[in-house]
Amino acid sequence: MNQKDTQSLLSTLNGVLFTGGSAYFNNDPGNFYWPQVLNILSYLREFHRANPQVAIPLWGTCLGFEAIICATAKVHEPPPQKKKKKAGTNIYGTFDAENLAVPINFTSNASESRIFDGTMDPSYSKSVYDIFASQAVSMNNHQGGFSPSDFLGDEYLINNFTLLGTSNDADNVTFITLMESIDSLQLFWYVFHIFANEYFSVVYVIYNFFFFLLLDQFCITRYGSQFHPEKPQYEFDASDATNTPHFYDAIFANQYLSEFFVNECRLRNNNTMSQTNYENSVIYNYNAFYLAKAESDVSYEQVYVFPAAQ
Repeated sequence: MNQKDTQSLLSTLNGVLFTGGSAYFNNDPGNFYWPQVLNILSYLREFHRANPQVAIPLWGTCLGFEAIICATAKVHEPPPQKKKKKAGTNIYGTFDAENLAVPINFTSNASESRIFDGTMDPSYSKSVYDIFASQAVSMNNHQGGFSPSDFLGDEYLINNFTLLGTSNDADNVTFITLMESIDSLQLFWYVFHIFANEYFSVVYVIYNFFFFLLLDQFCITRYGSQFHPEKPQYEFDASDATNTPHFYDAIFANQYLSEFFVNECRLRNNNTMSQTNYENSVIYNYNAFYLAKAESDVSYEQVYVFPAAQ
């Protein structure tokens, strides 16, 4: 699907998911993934600017999580003549976190986040929060990622996202694992407070004006997890999912995240799709292939095969 057709389809969707997988974050010939990531993010940003009261929520898992972070920073790279290298794909680090289930070390922001203190039932949210914090139920399968220091050291990332949690890899190295975009209402009251304070300084106001200029998405609703919420419930490949937790609490907690995101998609916009468009676009038009046989070296149980991008 070309970029124009992608944008046309996006206008009829209630939400977007960037899945995990394997792809390169560059514009090399033949790489359609990265240009489409930037295309989709650009459309979501423009959609919200044109319709400030609504948004098309986005969730990124693993590779998708990494793509959102790299794209957010990369969008703001200054021109070469500035002689100043901004963060972007250069903060993309390496970690030993393949086939690894670990707990989440939540930040002080997590308990009051939209994910855990938003539209979901409070007791349900609290139960899930406690499970993630105390049990090894976040399933990781990645080598790339971002350290907390690199993430928090990038002004564009911290002015667009709230870091909710970190985890440690097999070498006990910490990586970020859960985030959400900054809440628009929170930003409104933050700036209102600045201008309402009779003791504010001109310098402080100017500083916070430029703070607003750093906001890439004008509070587009975006979420991301480095871990895979889908694996505990759906991944049972004996060779590549030996450490995937399938016990009740693991499925209960991870399923919550998909329920939360679907609920966000219901609440954030009223986009609709024609029956014909749905029938032509739905995944059931494509065949799924089982690849996890003993002689296979493919790390996925099942894949869909799509026509080559035009």
